Amino acid sequence: MPTGLAAWSSDGGRYAFVSDSLAFSKASTGLDRLQVSSTLSGRRMTWYESKVSFTRPSGAQGSFLDRVAVLPRREGLLFTLDPDSSASLAADGLNLYEIRARGGQPKKLGITVGDTVATGSDGTFAFTDGPDRYAWLTKTVETCSAATAVCTGVSTPSGKLSFDPAWSPSGNALAFVEAPSSSAGSFSQAAVQRWYTLHSLWVLDSERGSPKEIKTADGASVPVWSANGKSLLYEANDALWLLPTLSSRPVRIASPLFAPNNWPNYYGHVDWSGQFAWSS
Repeated sequence: MPTGLAAWSSDGGRYAFVSDSLAFSKASTGLDRLQVSSTLSGRRMTWYESKVSFTRPSGAQGSFLDRVAVLPRREGLLFTLDPDSSASLAADGLNLYEIRARGGQPKKLGITVGDTVATGSDGTFAFTDGPDRYAWLTKTVETCSAATAVCTGVSTPSGKLSFDPAWSPSGNALAFVEAPSSSAGSFSQAAVQRWYTLHSLWVLDSERGSPKEIKTADGASVPVWSANGKSLLYEANDALWLLPTLSSRPVRIASPLFAPNNWPNYYGHVDWSGQFAWSS
């Protein structure tokens, strides 16, 4: 794998690389660079750079590149910046930016916790906006236009959150998860499992503009579309389920994903998507 490879476009026409020139073994200054190439081994052009430094008394300082996503059809890049390379600040969310071209001015879109970006095929993308490390606080799916960098939150009732966006391959439907907001301060196994059972699966038709609940998919998380855009795979109740069509009954594929009553979680975030991969 080429050094610094961070992301690539779904159509294979653009590759993004992250590099820095700091020597963390001694006091130094340098640049964190976001570079782009049309091939894995071709010339890399710098699109964005940030001054960073390191000293033993102060540690890392500056805005460090973190997550990167390449939008298809040469529509630009998305990236997050981690202040002072702080794991604690990152846990509560990082600013998400879009940059359209080399030398362009990045535009802030919102704050995202973790890797929540879903790219569409028609110049759109979606991400989960909202700070706070607790999974059940301040989360809203935003749908965005790559051309304008303008985002709009999906419609949800008062007291509800939305997250886990997934565009269908054609880009005409967005699946996402809805759940109640909570003030719970505990992330014990019982509290986390109870909250996940309250999840519901929704699909937003980009033409009609109104979300529809898939009522057979109780407790759904991390939906994934099939290649033909007709089926959805998702997690619920520590198992994988397949909806052959949006109007059919779900079929259980595999369970459990974790040891019973031992879901690894960080402030309620369970890495369900890290437990499976699907090619259809």
